[in-house]
Amino acid sequence: MFQIPWHLYTEEEVQEVLTLLYRRRGYEVYNLHKTDRRGEEGVDIECSRPGENGKILISIKKKPHQKDISQLETLAGKMALARIYVYVEEPSISFKTAMEKLKDKISFWDSKKFTYETFVTDPRFYLFMVIENYYECDMFGIVFSFCNFYINFRDKGRTHGEVVKADNEMMNLLWQAKDRSASLHKSLRSLQELFEQMQLTDTDEKTRLSIINSFLKSISLLHRDSLVPLREIFHELLIKYPANFEQFIEETYGRSNWKFFVEFLPQLSPGFIIKSIEKDEKETMSFKKAMPDEELNLDETQFSWILGDVSRILANEAYWLEDTADDLFNIGLVGRSRQ
Repeated sequence: MFQIPWHLYTEEEVQEVLTLLYRRRGYEVYNLHKTDRRGEEGVDIECSRPGENGKILISIKKKPHQKDISQLETLAGKMALARIYVYVEEPSISFKTAMEKLKDKISFWDSKKFTYETFVTDPRFYLFMVIENYYECDMFGIVFSFCNFYINFRDKGRTHGEVVKADNEMMNLLWQAKDRSASLHKSLRSLQELFEQMQLTDTDEKTRLSIINSFLKSISLLHRDSLVPLREIFHELLIKYPANFEQFIEETYGRSNWKFFVEFLPQLSPGFIIKSIEKDEKETMSFKKAMPDEELNLDETQFSWILGDVSRILANEAYWLEDTADDLFNIGLVGRSRQ
């Protein structure tokens, strides 16, 4: 299966993800590392729920060494329903020896096991963790380049002179931008329509994993064949024809595409994920309070719904890139966008 690059995340971010996952499994979760560091005694997270006599205890260390063996031994000695030790980078040899001795008392999660448990608990969250760390890195790169240009234009006004009329070189770049963005948009929209019309509620875990792997493979091919080249094409257009991009901004300044570009930020990438999880939890609680119970019984756990929803979000992102390519194309031909 496609792996989440946990090694890029801090221990605090890993703790937040584990807290999220166990809450979604129906547990009350206490992050002792965050709320009671002096009293954690080898345990970072405690999970409990009504009807169970005992707790699940979790310790986290990105790359455990010999000095962390005492924490492991403390965890092994605690009374619990289950003891889990999560690590995402290769442990030291001495720590591996200690792991072998305590394997009957502690369940060890490496990065692959952690990724698998994320998938089992919340396939949608798993998908976006993978997609944002791989596919959307180039989408962010394109959007950030647009926004930087937008900010400079807003602060300084026109600095690159008159619009340049399209010659063969520009036309070649514009055709490529249109072709790549349209292909990306249409492919993702097709995936959206496909999964929105399918009924995959009774699939077993093996089948779901196989479908998700195929889905992510399709996304990775679109990333390679359309999005990566598109980032390079837009970069070349910005460098060679900045006056045309100034014209694009001037004519579309108040259009909703700029609201999308400005608000399109990483959510689950390293450095962003904790705030995003906290924001999501607050918004979810507000939504539940505002909506009647019967309105909340939507079958959003339906597997096909998840894949259709993810495809819809990615297709909307691709649409704005295609829309930008269309405007730049028209500016190159007639000196103005499609307005």
